[in-house]
Amino acid sequence: MTSITKPLIKAGLAAGFTAASMSLSTGVAYADLMNWEAVA
Repeated sequence: MTSITKPLIKAGLAAGFTAASMSLSTGVAYADLMNWEAVA
């Protein structure tokens, strides 16, 4: 059961993280990317 549940949990967390990232405004996302490039 756990061998089947672990991948599902990982996929669910990845999907949730992606949805949370996409829920942010694109302007803020682009600003964050620009700030990271400026720091690098």
